[in-house]
Amino acid sequence: MLKMLLVDPSPYTTNYGLRSLSAYLWEHGVEAKMVFLNPDRGSDPQTGRYTDAVLEDLAALAEDCDVIGFSVFTNFYFRAAELTEFMKKRFPEKPVVWGGIHATVSPASSIKYADVVCLGEGEETALQLLQEVSQKNLEPRIPGTWVKTKDGVMKNEPRQLEENLDSYPYQDYEPSHMYAIKDGRVVQATESMLAEMLKLPPAARVYFKLDAQENWQYLTLTSRGCPYLCAYCCNNAYRKIYAGKGRWLRTRSVEHVIGELEDFKRKHGYVNFISFFDDDFLARPNEFISQFFDAYDERVHLAFKCNVGAFNVNREKFKRMCDSGLANVEIGLQSGSERVHKQVYFRPFLPAKFLEVARIMAEFPRVTKYYDVILDNPYETEEDLAKTIEFLAQIPKPFHLSCFSLTFFPGTALYDRAVADGLIDPENLKPISDKKNNALYLNDAYGKILVLAAGKADPKLAPLFAAAGNPFFLKAFSTPLFQPVFKKILGIALKR
Repeated sequence: MLKMLLVDPSPYTTNYGLRSLSAYLWEHGVEAKMVFLNPDRGSDPQTGRYTDAVLEDLAALAEDCDVIGFSVFTNFYFRAAELTEFMKKRFPEKPVVWGGIHATVSPASSIKYADVVCLGEGEETALQLLQEVSQKNLEPRIPGTWVKTKDGVMKNEPRQLEENLDSYPYQDYEPSHMYAIKDGRVVQATESMLAEMLKLPPAARVYFKLDAQENWQYLTLTSRGCPYLCAYCCNNAYRKIYAGKGRWLRTRSVEHVIGELEDFKRKHGYVNFISFFDDDFLARPNEFISQFFDAYDERVHLAFKCNVGAFNVNREKFKRMCDSGLANVEIGLQSGSERVHKQVYFRPFLPAKFLEVARIMAEFPRVTKYYDVILDNPYETEEDLAKTIEFLAQIPKPFHLSCFSLTFFPGTALYDRAVADGLIDPENLKPISDKKNNALYLNDAYGKILVLAAGKADPKLAPLFAAAGNPFFLKAFSTPLFQPVFKKILGIALKR
């Protein structure tokens, strides 16, 4: 039986891509071992690197595997590199494959360490690779890969996209297929360890507005792809990579999704919350939403959250979700400036439409609303930030803000622009990798304080925020004279 090690050197134990790949491999007769190496649990506090115990445990798991795979996020690029170097020294004969978002959008930086880079959706690619290895022949012309050869790197075309997502199995959450760090060692998961992975922290009860004292979350996707081309997002890079390779936005059937949720609920009855992680859950007709939640009410009936885009929200869809247990919704505003949306982010944005959607959502006070806003944008002027502050003040309260620091992820249009403008060094991924969780910088603190305050103020105070956020004041209070005071205030506000 062929065997593949699937390693995720991040804290993301709900890694949908990795779990979907594992399920596909098992379905096709391959033994897949998923290893979740949360660096916060397995690193030496002195060196910041994985401990020898973790490395030796990982090596023991790889001993009988034919291929070693890593799922790589840009933020954990150097963690993947650290583990790859260790594995290649220990097992020089075993091919190491990098897949995941970073490997797809930045294959050039990935092939520096890996023998093979998997581009995009990797189910069929991984299976073909394993079959080649089993025949003692690593064919360099595998579609959907970059392959390192003695003559250089073979850069193959991406595969055609699979349009029938129902042909794929449900995610793999079988504890016997999983390993994770516990008490400093890599051990096989148990049902209790899985429950620990899925358990939400106490603060999530407020975040998701849940009734139960303890909550366990199951995360899934009902689609693949995104209807938008935002310049800062990996979907921007994916759309370019898959141009001419099929429809990018694809949806699973109602029965396939409900069947997955029903199956998981039956096996792990403690789970009481569902997180739909689609980029825009409502990017489908009213009829689909109605059919979906008819089945959801009958067979799943759990509180849930989802992400939506303003252009796909209407009262009928939103009410239907609320009637079926919507607890939390997240919507991307990003900026209140039409210029930033059009010229920088390549996002469709109509202020009047967005406010209309905000008012619809405000009609349902039981649902917690989160609005995403991007800050630390070097292409944003004081005038643009002023518009964001004023716009936030107009949105009906209450809601919460999710503020993100703009990160230039490789492969995206905004990354290419920043490289061309000399804002970032394409040879140095460390500033991006070190920017964990998109945490805000404390510079330009006055404007950020106004953003946070505008997210809580009564809409009647919008004129006041328009005055306080005047570009003149934003510029004046960003000088060294005022920065120490405002940085201290912002630091306190961000910890709350």
